[in-house]
Amino acid sequence: MGSKSRFTANEVIRDLYAEWLNYPNADARVARGLPRTRGCFAIKHGINRATLWRWEKDFEFQRERLQSIQNLVSPDDWKTIMLAQKQNAINGNLNAAKWLAEQLQISPQSAFDNPDPEKEDEQELAGMSEEELEAYLEEQDDE
Repeated sequence: MGSKSRFTANEVIRDLYAEWLNYPNADARVARGLPRTRGCFAIKHGINRATLWRWEKDFEFQRERLQSIQNLVSPDDWKTIMLAQKQNAINGNLNAAKWLAEQLQISPQSAFDNPDPEKEDEQELAGMSEEELEAYLEEQDDE
């Protein structure tokens, strides 16, 4: 009696593609034995390049990619990156604010909304101290 694989071929290829995207230039990919271009990746795995494009736009795929990126960075380094991006956001860097909001899975717009008195337990990102942000990140690690 054969065992059924937990993952479909499509899911495996999606994971491989998420990993492939972690290497921004062709030389880095080739050095790791990965296909040089999207077209080469598609041919190697027998899929259409349009499929790769659709995956990149898919929210779940973006989450998978983020997870694969996080796996490349140690938890301590990840906290350092998050704290640096928080400071950049506080200093007015809108790209840092958007990136940080995505990592914390909050809407970037919510930082500009009026606070809802029924949501007293939610802290505004800009109001968090370094200790509060570290505690929040540790809670996220535990989940």
